[in-house]
Amino acid sequence: MNFMNQKNPEIKKIFLCGFSGAGKSYILNFWRNNQEFSSNFSLIDLDEWIFDSLNLISPEEKKNFFAVSKNIETFRKKEFECLRELCLDQKKILVSLGGGSLSQEIVDLIKSSENSLLIFINTPFEDCLKVIQSDSTRYLNRLESDEIEKIFKERLKLYKQAHLKYSISELKNIEGPQSFRHN
Repeated sequence: MNFMNQKNPEIKKIFLCGFSGAGKSYILNFWRNNQEFSSNFSLIDLDEWIFDSLNLISPEEKKNFFAVSKNIETFRKKEFECLRELCLDQKKILVSLGGGSLSQEIVDLIKSSENSLLIFINTPFEDCLKVIQSDSTRYLNRLESDEIEKIFKERLKLYKQAHLKYSISELKNIEGPQSFRHN
């Protein structure tokens, strides 16, 4: 049953989506210090989980991994497999998705998963761009600003399909998963 159609749902899975540099990993780490989240949910950074599964440890290995185009395809396949597994898992999880994780198939998968909540971290493009340009390990760092903005606009259509939309400052004020029911 779709989360938003339930009268009083128990949230079992929370997925954070947004563009590269939007603050998904930041919020995940911020919530690690929140007892309501850290004691009730397994907190997972999907990109890091996938890099670990591919035995890519150092920032340089991660950066070089994306220099080979076939590796991007390998990463996306692994990403989908992991997300499918997480959606089927019965544990309570809070997952920070990668900036390019969402496809229509993944949006549909998450939104059809019982008691799952997809949250869009709505960060302005200019803020995301600053983060991307200041971090050479990010895949999009090697692109020109206008190319990054084009990708941002394309992905925005998928992000906007999330159940809920928050800014970073709004998410920092969330006391626990029960707070999402009241928005």
